[in-house]
Amino acid sequence: MHPNPNSTLSLSLTTTIGGKLTEKSCEADYGDFGTYSVNCRLAASQMAPEETLKYLVNAKPESQHIWLNYRVTF
Repeated sequence: MHPNPNSTLSLSLTTTIGGKLTEKSCEADYGDFGTYSVNCRLAASQMAPEETLKYLVNAKPESQHIWLNYRVTF
C-alpha cells in the first residue's frame, strides 16, 4: 500500500512449519560404575548420570510473527 508517493506500508505474516527439537536419552558406560541412561550432551560432565536427564530439551519453535512496516523515502 502506498499512503503517499514517497511511502510504503506493508504487513507480513510468517509461520514456522516443523522445527520441533526433542532430545532423547542414550546409554553411557561408566566402566566400573556401570551403564546409565543419560543426556548424551552431558554424559561427560561432572553431574551424576541421573541428574543429566533433567536437562533434556523438548522445544517448539515460535510459530507465528506479524510485522507492520512503514517506509518513507526522501
